[in-house]
Amino acid sequence: FKDSNKSKILETGTETIYSAFTQLKHKVFDDKFIMNFGLRYDEKFRHEGENVRALSPRLSFIYLPNDFFEIKTSYSESFVDAPYWYRYNILPSYKGSRDLKPEHLRSVQLTPVFKFFDGRLNNTINFFYNDLYDFIYRDLNAKDNEPKYRNAGFLKSVGIEEEIAFISDSYKIRGNLTYQRALDAKDYPVTSSEINNVPSLSANLILDFNPLFFVYDKFSMNITGRYIGSQSSPIGKTFKNGIEFSSPNNRVDQVFLVNTGFNVLAPWSEKLSLDGRIYNVFDTNYSQGGTTVIPYPQTGRWFNLSLSYNL
Repeated sequence: FKDSNKSKILETGTETIYSAFTQLKHKVFDDKFIMNFGLRYDEKFRHEGENVRALSPRLSFIYLPNDFFEIKTSYSESFVDAPYWYRYNILPSYKGSRDLKPEHLRSVQLTPVFKFFDGRLNNTINFFYNDLYDFIYRDLNAKDNEPKYRNAGFLKSVGIEEEIAFISDSYKIRGNLTYQRALDAKDYPVTSSEINNVPSLSANLILDFNPLFFVYDKFSMNITGRYIGSQSSPIGKTFKNGIEFSSPNNRVDQVFLVNTGFNVLAPWSEKLSLDGRIYNVFDTNYSQGGTTVIPYPQTGRWFNLSLSYNL
């Protein structure tokens, strides 16, 4: 209700981005060694203030000694500009700054891949190191006249992800298990080696199959299990039943969720399809923390049914 033509909550304006990308890919040593180099340049004309200029390189080396094994190592840099909302709104609770900088990420990865049964069974292990800096965070200690959103210092983390996949004619099984931990941080909430409100351990198991494989091959079903590990989720100063309340050692419980669904193409036309999904099949209660004062309850069981026709 505070928004009006005379006093707009969000300034109107335009922003333009120009980008250029080049890539060099070269095979050597009988195609057993691949070098891949890419470079992207972005220039963004902001609504106000200086332009955003960013050079984002990426470099990877892939070694393919045989059909059973390959290994890849890579380095990349990327950025995301500060959202327009946080730079040009006037609401006291969401006030940002016109001078917010883009968020930046440096990432190093080492990825060995093992293949079995003519490539039907693949096992991938990904070791990663991430250096996130200049990211935007909510400053809970900001005074009334100060920006609530700022560019933070940095967050450095490492992790490992195990991924396995088995692909056959009638079914596909995929699974992954990820573990990550914080190494160092500035202006970003961590508890010991845990990144606040981010699970240190998470996993997914995905099964796609066709129970009618020998009768009708245009039908598929999916069952997905998702594990979200326990998270450190401190509760800052707030009020509970009118009394000041805080819980710096609060944790969000671990949870296991199940989703399922199906997709079928019409026998008379593959352009017509019916898709049905059930999310959180067992209506599990769980919460997720983040920039909110307290962890928020998440969606329970819900359904989605769609009929599509592709022209």
